[in-house]
Amino acid sequence: MADPYVRQARNVFTGTIGSTDVGAGDALYFDGTDWELADASLHTTFAEAFATHSFKIGETGTLCTSCIIVDTDAPYTQGASLYLSETAGAITATIPTTNAAVR
Repeated sequence: MADPYVRQARNVFTGTIGSTDVGAGDALYFDGTDWELADASLHTTFAEAFATHSFKIGETGTLCTSCIIVDTDAPYTQGASLYLSETAGAITATIPTTNAAVR
């Protein structure tokens, strides 16, 4: 299994990682203090940035607002629409189905 990685990161900045370790390409939101995994299930945790690498809790990490996420194991079709998943930090090719989910 190949680990995802980020290419062509744009609008790069630094931020403190919150209460969960993050991996390259994880979708994140800012909670007012630090960066946490975004989740389509809650309207207040929509994706604002992506982690450019893997970072541990409390580390200062590099984030970006636009990038290409390369994941050779991902079951996505090139050029297809992707959505924030109802699984924290993940993206998916399936539109979230929960009524309150961010689409």
